Amino acid sequence: MRVVLIEDHDAVRFALAATVRSLGLGEVVGEAASACEGLALVRELCPDLIVLDLRLADETTGVEVCRELKGLSETPRVLVYTSYRRAADLYLCRAAGADGYVNKSAPLDELSRAIHRVAAGESVWPDDMTAPDVHAFVNHKTLTVREREVFELALRGYGNARIAKELHISLPTVKSHIGNILRKLGLKRRSEIPTSRLWEEE
Repeated sequence: MRVVLIEDHDAVRFALAATVRSLGLGEVVGEAASACEGLALVRELCPDLIVLDLRLADETTGVEVCRELKGLSETPRVLVYTSYRRAADLYLCRAAGADGYVNKSAPLDELSRAIHRVAAGESVWPDDMTAPDVHAFVNHKTLTVREREVFELALRGYGNARIAKELHISLPTVKSHIGNILRKLGLKRRSEIPTSRLWEEE
């Protein structure tokens, strides 16, 4: 299995590469600290698995990188490996198409199992990601690209006017997208979209 690591902290990336090699989890064919460098490596090397941090050197988020990776013609498996534990990060990573999520505080054997399982085509998520309401929120295949963008900003607690400004679209267009999102996710009102509480540290 060919692996690319996208992690902005040199020491963490070095330790992760050593772990992958020493445990025989795969061949580390590339390492990157930034989203730009990482995406270029993936396009060049066509690896089987990406181990991806959420916060990168060029301030591009792992969620954005994951979305780019899942849009490639040869789609790699993506395991998010991060120190962040906010529930919203789980929602957004899964919505972007990530295949698994492991916290950096997890034991080494848990990381090893996650790499094996994700590489084998399984999904690996914390236990609290199995509730039906979570699956409904992250069923990104039902949403258009623009609806996902609106939804992600709504998850961050943005109001309609701020979403319109952020995405350079009209307020009526935002309201239309919100209506479509609510309908597709089986929600009755905008207030049912989880917001600020998801961005609090657990």
